[in-house]
Amino acid sequence: MTQSGWPSALFGVGNTLRKLGRYAEALDKYERLCQLSGKLHPNFCTFLNWFAHLPELWLRVHGPKECIVRMQREKNGVECLEYQSSILPWMMSLALAQYASGQVRGFCSVSVHCYAAEWYPAAFEFLLDEAPLPSNRLAAHMPSSQSRSQAALYAGTCGDLWRCTPGALGWLRRVRNTQRSSMALSAARSSAAATPRPWRLCGAWWKGPNSTEQTCRDVLFCCVQGVFVDAAPDCAAFPRYNLLHSVCSVPAMSAGCEEELAGVVKSLLAQGIDVSALAGSGLKALHMAVYYCAGPEVVALLIEGGADPVDGSSPDAPLGLACNQGNPRELDAMLAHCPGLAHERVVAQDGGGGVTAMSVLERVLFDLFESSCLVCLDGGPKCQRCQHPDVPHHPTCSFLECLTILVKHGLRQTPMVARWLKDRLQGVQPSQRRHFKRAADHFEAACKAAAAAGAAAVAGDRADGTAGAAGAAEGPLRRCSGCKMQRLFYCGRECQVAGWPEHKAECKRVQAAAAAAAEPADGAQA
Repeated sequence: MTQSGWPSALFGVGNTLRKLGRYAEALDKYERLCQLSGKLHPNFCTFLNWFAHLPELWLRVHGPKECIVRMQREKNGVECLEYQSSILPWMMSLALAQYASGQVRGFCSVSVHCYAAEWYPAAFEFLLDEAPLPSNRLAAHMPSSQSRSQAALYAGTCGDLWRCTPGALGWLRRVRNTQRSSMALSAARSSAAATPRPWRLCGAWWKGPNSTEQTCRDVLFCCVQGVFVDAAPDCAAFPRYNLLHSVCSVPAMSAGCEEELAGVVKSLLAQGIDVSALAGSGLKALHMAVYYCAGPEVVALLIEGGADPVDGSSPDAPLGLACNQGNPRELDAMLAHCPGLAHERVVAQDGGGGVTAMSVLERVLFDLFESSCLVCLDGGPKCQRCQHPDVPHHPTCSFLECLTILVKHGLRQTPMVARWLKDRLQGVQPSQRRHFKRAADHFEAACKAAAAAGAAAVAGDRADGTAGAAGAAEGPLRRCSGCKMQRLFYCGRECQVAGWPEHKAECKRVQAAAAAAAEPADGAQA
């Protein structure tokens, strides 16, 4: 018998024994071939490649732990991960052995199961019964490891190993869904991101995000089936982004997109994802939702899930970020869901260069007037964000609308604010002064309109007999001298006395907060 004849016969005997279920005898024949592989012509080994069947036999005969040991010890293991006819069964069998032995239970971005999920989607389809195994005769020659014929061959021969391992198929499905969702969202976030490999999803081959709405529908489909919410798939452009970070980084360019994004966020929150998790950039999901304009519904869901609009120092806090980028819808959503923010006080620099206690709304107003995007959106020189076409300003961005929102939630032009705005206008470059002047004039007009509306409302209450006591003196509106709340006015002394029992607790709380905030300011000035 020729040199190539008897190894072919030995391979045929081993293959027949394997198909008959006599795995120990078949493994003996394959291991004898492996010992002789160095003496045979390389092309002959590559053509037959009995190495592809070794992981299956090791799993069946020796179990998952010994299978991993033998795969690591095999001297031709590197070549087995390079041959087109062996890389798929080696990858998938190693993933199964790692799960069955308890080495892997969750999602690891640098692992064989993630690599397999990206490159061999057809094998996942057949194993998860999402596509029927072909009933026709498989091709004798398989063009590549990504061919459906090779995937069908692996699923047909090793599918029982996955099914008899408790929880293996459920884990495999979640791995696939997590990897797919991350890849789709990465492509939707930035055109610079690598285009994902095609996969079959919802009955059609998905080759890239035709639209953000379709991408979110596909991701929602994966989330409903199950994902690893705490996973942070590896991506060079977006390091350590979990799925919530990725979803919140997708701009909502239409009403349909907002609805789809909110659906994905709602599904992730229902599965217990952590809204306070930090991405590689050091930001949280609410920061990203505000910066990329994911929509007010997404912002509301994150706040209800525990996100904090004033998390971080301004302007890095989400509230300051919304003003700094000119995103009025997200700003309004945060203030509407956290009405107490309008009365909170912080310590910050005032217009004179010192530090003082001021309201949160006054602080974010300063963030707004410090933004270079204000000049950009008003027709001036382009800001740094506009120099990168991947993250343009949202169509709804408007700094004038942000000012209107702040006034709507109680901000007024106090002497400190007026002094700071004056200093700010004097400090900007002459070529940009008109842009800031237009915003300052809009803010002043909005404050006057709000004051007039408040006076009209009080006058209407007087006419109805609902404001003040009988015989209250006519005169200008009054504020509480203790807390000076910006949205609380009295028509007279009698009206203020009548409302004191209800206002007393809130007044004491605001004064205590202001006193506590002023202590470090006094020390800094000293």
